[in-house]
Amino acid sequence: MKIPIALYTSSEKDKKLFNGFSPETKKRVAKEGMTLADQIDITAPEFRARMFSSLDEKTSSVIISGAGVTRVDHSELYQWHKESNLNACMNGARLNDACFEDLSQALKQTQEQGRILVTNRLGSISHLEELFHRGGVRHIFCRGVNDNTSNFNEQDPLNDFYMTEGKHKKLIDLSRQGLKVYWYPESVIGDEEPREFYQCGFVKLDAKDRFDVFLNGGVSYAMFGSAQAVVDGYENEIDWLYEKFYSLNNNSGIYHGNGPHLMELAQKFAGYHNLFSCGMGMDFEQVGEHPNFTPDMVMFYNSDQIEGRQSHIEKMHIFPWLNLGGKGSWYELSLSYLKPGIYESLPVPITLFDITGSGYWHSSVEQVRGMARKKLNGYEFEKAFSQDWADKLMFETSKKEVAAGNIQDFMEDPGKFWAKIGITPEEIQLCFRNHQKSLEQYGIVLPEFLSTAVSRY
Repeated sequence: MKIPIALYTSSEKDKKLFNGFSPETKKRVAKEGMTLADQIDITAPEFRARMFSSLDEKTSSVIISGAGVTRVDHSELYQWHKESNLNACMNGARLNDACFEDLSQALKQTQEQGRILVTNRLGSISHLEELFHRGGVRHIFCRGVNDNTSNFNEQDPLNDFYMTEGKHKKLIDLSRQGLKVYWYPESVIGDEEPREFYQCGFVKLDAKDRFDVFLNGGVSYAMFGSAQAVVDGYENEIDWLYEKFYSLNNNSGIYHGNGPHLMELAQKFAGYHNLFSCGMGMDFEQVGEHPNFTPDMVMFYNSDQIEGRQSHIEKMHIFPWLNLGGKGSWYELSLSYLKPGIYESLPVPITLFDITGSGYWHSSVEQVRGMARKKLNGYEFEKAFSQDWADKLMFETSKKEVAAGNIQDFMEDPGKFWAKIGITPEEIQLCFRNHQKSLEQYGIVLPEFLSTAVSRY
C-alpha cells in the first residue's frame, strides 16, 4: 500500500496568523492546511479593485502561478477564451508582475499550489473541468457566475448571479477535489460582500467555520411563506419562534427562498437570534425584486431551474415550516410530504402555521388524509393511495406555542412520534439509509438525536 504524504513548512508569519484564528478555524487549518484566504484579506475593497482593474478592453483574464503571471487577450469567440485560458496555464509566458506578486508568493506557501484564474465570468461546466484537471487551476476569482457563453466577453457582469442545477453540482464536485471559487458579486446597489463557494453554496468568508459546525449535526428549518404579502403579526411570531429554536439547539439554521415579505422576515430574525441563514433564491429581478445578499450562504438559480433549487432546499433541512403562502408554498408542502412517503427522508412533523386561524391549510390537510383512506365518501378503493401514517405528519395550528411544542417533543423523543403515527422499524431504517445517502453530496451530518432515535427504534 502506498500512502502519499505531503510536508509543509510554516513561516513565522503563518504561525502568528494561526495563533490568531478562532478554535473552529484552527481546526479547519490543522485538517486542510493554510489557504490563500487565510493568508491574504481577499475581502478588502482595495484587493477587489486591484484584481479586477487588470481586466480591461485588452485583457480578458489573468493566470497567476508561483512562477509569474500570464495575461490573456480578448476574443469574440467563447471557445477561444476557453482554449486560450488553458493554453496560458500550460504554456503561457510567466512574467513578473508587481500587481500580483503577493499572490504568487502566497501560492508557494500553501499546500494548495496550483494556479489562480482572475476573470469577469466563471465560464461553463466543461471550461471549469478543463481548467482544473488539465490547467492546474485551483483558485478562481470572478465577478459573475453566468453560464451564457454569448455574453462571456462582456466586461460588466452586473446582476450576474444565476446558475443552473448542473453547474451547481459541478461546483460541489470540483470544490471537494480542491477548487476554490471566490465570487465578487455586483448588484444594483453596488459591490456585494465577497463569497467563497464552500461545501454546497456561496458562503461569506467569515461564516465558513460556522457553516462547518452547522452542517455537522446542526438542526435546520425551512421557513416557507408568501412572497406577495405579509399578514399583520407574523413579525412578532417569527421573532418568538427563532428565539425558541435557538434555545432548543444553539447550532441551528434557517433555509428560505431569499425573496421578499415572509422570506425576508425569515432572514431578518435569523440574524437577530444567531441562527445560520441560507438563502436559496431565484431570478426575482424578472418580477421587479432585488436579490438579497444578507444570508450567510446564498445560491441563486435561473427561473427554469426551480426543481433543482427546490431539491437542494428539501435535502438540506430537517423541519419544514409552512407559513401562509401561495403557489410556491403549496409546491414546497407537496415535496415535504412526498419525501418521507417515498422513504427518502425520516418522517418529521410538518408545521402548517396560520396565525389568522382561518383554516387556510385545512383543505390541503384533508386532501392528504383522503389519500391515506381506502374508503372515501362512500366509495371504496382497492387500496389507499398513501401509507396510513403519512397524513399524520402534518400539524395545522395558529398558536406558536403549540407549533414549537411539537418540534420540541419530537427532538426529545423521535421514536415516540414514529410509534404514534404507526410507521414500522423497517420503514424507519429505509428512510434513514436514504436520508443519509442524499446528504452525503452536501457534506451534511444528521443531528445526533435522530441517529440515536433510529438505532433505538
